[in-house]
Amino acid sequence: MADVEAVNLETNLHLRGRRIFTSVIEELMSTQGMSNAENALLIGNSAGGLATILNCDRFHSFLPGACRVKCISDSGFFIRAEHLRGAQDNAIANFRKVVLFHELAQFLPESCTQRLAPELCFFPENVVNDIRTPLFLLNSDFDKYQIFNYVAPNSPNEVGWKNCTTELASFQVAQKINNIS
Repeated sequence: MADVEAVNLETNLHLRGRRIFTSVIEELMSTQGMSNAENALLIGNSAGGLATILNCDRFHSFLPGACRVKCISDSGFFIRAEHLRGAQDNAIANFRKVVLFHELAQFLPESCTQRLAPELCFFPENVVNDIRTPLFLLNSDFDKYQIFNYVAPNSPNEVGWKNCTTELASFQVAQKINNIS
């Protein structure tokens, strides 16, 4: 999503994902026949799923008007666990850092940034209603990254959470046993 001209001298990072996305689509349009596409699908998983949500209409704008375009976000709907202590604050603080580091505020949907802080526009519930291109959201009940980083309590080593955050398969088996008994 980023398009920062300067290279980070400390890390040598080039934050130019927006340019890369545009270049890939333009290349596909000119050399791979995508300019004649009748159907196109943009799919991403996890952080790529979030990028799919945020780029869905942009992707559609590159394609001919007759092309049917749809987007699928797999595990890109990052949650704000309002009823678990610290989880909401952790997620918001994390996305605030991402927005600032990548200088993303200008590239987030304006329909969201006009009414909310930019970091809140990384939460799909604040942007999906404004996306015009058909969008299918698929999210796992057991997304290990989200459970560990956003849902688990401030001390994920607390009794009951350690297995959930480090050994997700054990947690799923325990949940099934609890549901049966």
